[in-house]
Amino acid sequence: MDISQNISFMVCKKIQTPMMTGFFRPAILLPREDYDDTTLSAVIRHELMHCRRFDIWYKLLLRLVRAVHWFNPLVWLMVRTAESDMEASCDEAVIGKRDLNFRLQYCEAVLATVQAQNIKNNTFSTGFSGGKNSMKKRFANILNTSRKSKGKVALCLSALVIFASGTLVACNEQGKPSVSNWFDQASFAPGTVNAINAAGEPVMSYNAGNTYVLDGQGNVILTYNDETMVKAPLTLNVSELYKPGLEMPDTGFYVSAQKTAIAYGGDNEPIQVLVSDDKGATWNTYAVDNSDNSRAAKFIGFITQDDGYLVASPGSALGTSKNFVYLTSDGGKTWKETGNPNDLHSRNMTGAGFSSKDIGFIGFRVDDAVGPTIYWTQDQGKTWAKFDMKMPGQFDGYYKTPMSPVFSGNEGLWPISLRKGDDMSTIYMTSEDYGKTWRYDDSLLSKGQSISYTLITENQDFARPTYSSAWDDPLYKEQFPDASTREEVAKHMIFEMPIGAATSYPFYVDLGLDKENLNYSPNPDNIGIIIFNSRIKSVKVLGSKVAVIAAPADTGYQVIMLKRDDLPKTEAQISLMTPDGRVLDYLNMQ
Repeated sequence: MDISQNISFMVCKKIQTPMMTGFFRPAILLPREDYDDTTLSAVIRHELMHCRRFDIWYKLLLRLVRAVHWFNPLVWLMVRTAESDMEASCDEAVIGKRDLNFRLQYCEAVLATVQAQNIKNNTFSTGFSGGKNSMKKRFANILNTSRKSKGKVALCLSALVIFASGTLVACNEQGKPSVSNWFDQASFAPGTVNAINAAGEPVMSYNAGNTYVLDGQGNVILTYNDETMVKAPLTLNVSELYKPGLEMPDTGFYVSAQKTAIAYGGDNEPIQVLVSDDKGATWNTYAVDNSDNSRAAKFIGFITQDDGYLVASPGSALGTSKNFVYLTSDGGKTWKETGNPNDLHSRNMTGAGFSSKDIGFIGFRVDDAVGPTIYWTQDQGKTWAKFDMKMPGQFDGYYKTPMSPVFSGNEGLWPISLRKGDDMSTIYMTSEDYGKTWRYDDSLLSKGQSISYTLITENQDFARPTYSSAWDDPLYKEQFPDASTREEVAKHMIFEMPIGAATSYPFYVDLGLDKENLNYSPNPDNIGIIIFNSRIKSVKVLGSKVAVIAAPADTGYQVIMLKRDDLPKTEAQISLMTPDGRVLDYLNMQ
């Protein structure tokens, strides 16, 4: 790679993601993990490219500028953009003119190393970590085989802009960089415990009749039985300037009328558990001993008013993760660490749950189409063994991700997320013996949460109209340039709400049906369904029902055309379904 410097390679047990550090004597640090050849090659080539381009010096320059102009949000933005450009430039240099197969392998290697992205990085180092949105853009650039401009040019330009921005002061009321509205009014489905689906996104695995919402300021708002609304004494991160351990995906929630528990933190201090026994009227905070490094995924739940469990992780690298189990018998006041399956299996966990004080389960990310990978205990976590869940042969070839099991006495419900290529769905296994045996129940396929709304016709008042910023999307303007048409269509939109209510990173979808007097449908014999910020998986017409299975996307829209003759004249039901099986129904009453 035409590098004249002597580069040291070291294994460091204190880090969980590869990085390069050192100004005059650069060294590449690797976590104490077993790498496959493909991943190791990608890691080394990427970090050597940083060394070859002296990126650590550029990073020093950027951090100095940010330190001087700490009050300017534009500087923070430019520094973040420039550092992202460093990574993109190195990616481009490594992949060169390689084919799509190599690029896919490279993406997989990068993805494996960013699992520890909430781990605190050394300021003067280069590594693989990054935010969710930036990683999406990074992968898109890697997979784009067209010729791209060199990232170093953009980096230099960004640095120049940063230097020129010293006279610009654009602070918000708190004197800090502006907060992203990504989580603004983001609703989350009610649930007993959370889990991680096949797409790697946190979800709620069970609807317990209660909800929690993260507003634009990061406040956690709880609703009990759709009536009582309270604000929990906790503020989570809503920007990239976060404190590790306070990210929504890394926070464990258990919400019920009898017991509410929220597990958070764990970065260089013990995990904190907020507990309420009176629907949020009063709260107490308790620390979990020996959990100082458990800043990442947390799954918490209660079997009785007093007996509960907490499974937490310090983070992951290359798909591996240590996971630790804590139990309480006094309602969450004190937590005692018990055994764990780390010696048997140490991968990213995707869910956890206990059916009794003795029996508990942990589900893990799957790496092949065999799965699901589950370990269980029958002695309060003291010992663990692999659990063999028999799956019907019809699901052979699917990656099977076990989410979090939910129990009511001896009865259990376990959502299993399936994935084969772009085909994603959720099936349910049931148990009647505290989880000792499970069977597939196909009657539960449609048991996702279902909420119905009525599309208001043009002659009726629209109770909660919305004008979504999605209507200003350049893609939409290109096809529908007439602004009045956009506004007219917007009046007939369902009010904006998170269709992906089960995901911790919700995607917003606006849905509308064109009316007889609207002209945006290319064919008057068709009904147009416009869906924003999502990627359509499939569309199925079954009688009066139209099922639209969608996955989240950063930007853009898709228009689905259906023949009017294929639908009943009196009503048409439109369903948007997230991959984990939750359903929101829209009923158009003519």
